[in-house]
Amino acid sequence: MLRAAMPSESGRPRDPEVDERILEAARELLREGGVDQLTITAVASRAGVGRPTIYRRYDRPQQIAMHVLYDDLDQLVGTLAEAQDHDAPVLEQLMALATPILGYYASNPSLSKALLQLGLFAPEAWRKRFGTQATEWLGGLARGLEAAKGDGRLHADVNTLLLMQTFFSLYLTMAIGGTQGALGGLDAQLSLLRAALTQHLRGLVPGT
Repeated sequence: MLRAAMPSESGRPRDPEVDERILEAARELLREGGVDQLTITAVASRAGVGRPTIYRRYDRPQQIAMHVLYDDLDQLVGTLAEAQDHDAPVLEQLMALATPILGYYASNPSLSKALLQLGLFAPEAWRKRFGTQATEWLGGLARGLEAAKGDGRLHADVNTLLLMQTFFSLYLTMAIGGTQGALGGLDAQLSLLRAALTQHLRGLVPGT
């Protein structure tokens, strides 16, 4: 996906094709060896550009990694937003949101481990961008949950925000545990997430 040319700090327009080559080079290096393989020199060599070209865009390798993470997740979030089915059972809506992203992590273990590590402790500017992205990801879910409350699939007094926060916490646990190898493969992660969400949605105390 090529972006429109963005101005550099000097005011000159940047070549979107070069931008894309830099990000793809960084993505490959992260997949191959994680953060340790990501240096300005390595990215420049893989992208076929000079180091000054990289430095006009990024001060350090971590900024390139953040951009890779943001771009990859942005494409996934856009696809998920279009595919959300607000009439589906609540459990299936939650699983439909989590499954593609957990699948992305599972198929890119080195990249995902590096990017989760960086994303969880991102600088303020990137945290805001990820926050906006998460809001888009969960925005459709909020509408689906409100619809479910309206037609009786959820109790009318359910706190929608709290339910989304619980879902996100469980999803994040699967993402981190999966990249650490603590939860088995993707099927095991999804099975555990489904079980945890089912238990939460059913409640733990009889009569509640």
